[in-house]
This record gives sequence, structure tokens and C-alpha cells, in this order.
Amino acid sequence: MRLRIALMTVALALCGLWGLPARAADLTVYVTRTPLMTTEDERPSQAVRDWYALLSGRSGVVIDVRVLDFGRAMPLVQQRDDACMAGIVRTAERETLVDWIAPVLTDRIVLAARAPDGFDGDMAALDMVAGGSIAAPEGILSNLLTSRGIRHRQVSNHRTAFRLLLDGRVRFTLVSGILAERMEAQGVKQVADLDPVNSWLACGKKTPAEVKDRLREAHRALATAPEAEPFLALFTARGLTPALRGMAAPSAN
Repeated sequence: MRLRIALMTVALALCGLWGLPARAADLTVYVTRTPLMTTEDERPSQAVRDWYALLSGRSGVVIDVRVLDFGRAMPLVQQRDDACMAGIVRTAERETLVDWIAPVLTDRIVLAARAPDGFDGDMAALDMVAGGSIAAPEGILSNLLTSRGIRHRQVSNHRTAFRLLLDGRVRFTLVSGILAERMEAQGVKQVADLDPVNSWLACGKKTPAEVKDRLREAHRALATAPEAEPFLALFTARGLTPALRGMAAPSAN
């Protein structure tokens, strides 16, 4: 009888261990809806999931990756103590709004049209030529056009911008260069280049300093880590520059 009770106790204990819920996420990282970061059904892409799994393993910070448009994600990052945003471009206007963790990728910004559009790339004449028939995702791309006094239609994400372009509802769209390249098979043509930009991981001011420090250290370590190389090589092959490579690893001294 005692042996049976002992065995039952062990069995119940093991069941209890196996039934323990997974550790809750320490941090939510929002990614915007782009063909590079999300799938057709608007889930984080495999590359994004793999990268944040690496970052989580290195930092010890459990990360939950979610898809959300910039206009909805930015207020959450600013208001919450457990939220960050991936792929945000660092600008003077945003400098004090969030804490900048690490540059991840460098990308071009291009003006795209449907082939065979005859626009000659003269950005100074764009407003007159387009007459407002331009779609730009909210955030840095829409802001760039606004700063140049160029009338345009602001949309929530890249997918919507491309849809409007391909449907003939706008003549141009301002988008990421790598995304425009991926859309060439569908008749998208790059007609002008703007200056390249760095995309960062940024966290809210309320996110604990310890968490942000661990994320920064993990990025530095991954910049030269063998397990991160397939991820970095993937984006290099797609025409992006892994800005992360420029981060110096912490000194051993």
C-alpha cells in the first residue's frame, strides 16, 4: 500500500510538472504588415520568427512577435512597459519618443510605378506630375512625402499601397526598395531612388532598462555569432544590408 501511494505521489508530481504552462512573454515585438516581415495571412514570416527566437535565446528575454500596423503599434510601444517595434526608421523627430536598441537592416526607399510608366525620376517635379496619385504607408514614408510638400494618399501598410498601385487607383507608391524588387514580376517598376535608411528595433521608454540592456548585448553578440549568419546572409541575398554587422561585440576586458 505504501509503495502504491508513493508511486501515485510521484506520478501526480510528474503530471504537475508536465502540465506547467509555458513561461509568459516578457516582451511583445510588433512588426508591420510588409511582404518581407509577414506572410500572406498576416503572420510573422519564418525569418522574423527565427530571428527573434535567436534574440530571445541570447538575451533570456521571452519575446512574443505580433503583426500590427505602425499607426496602432507606435502608441502601444509608448504607453506600455513591455512593448517594442521592429523595422522602425530612426529620425530626428522620433529620437526622443522611444529607446533605440539596435539597427538591424539598411534598405533603400524607392518610388515605384506600374511598368511601363515613363516617369523620368525627377522628384522635384513629382507633385506636379502625380497630382496626388501616390500611395505611401504611414510613418517614415508618408512623412518623407509630407516634408517635401508632395500630396499623397496615406495608407496603413505596404500591402495596401501595392494593391492600390496594381489596381490602377494610384500612379505611384513610395516603398521599400527590396519590396519593390519582389513585386517586379507583377509589373511594378522602380522609377526613382531616395536615400537609404536604417531600420531599428526600438522599445518604449517604460520598458525596464535591464530588458533593453540585455537586448542590446544580445544584438552585439549575434552580430558575429555563427548561428545568426544564415539570417544575415538571407537578407544580404535579398539586396539588404544587415546593419547589425556594424555593431561591435562587447570587449572581453
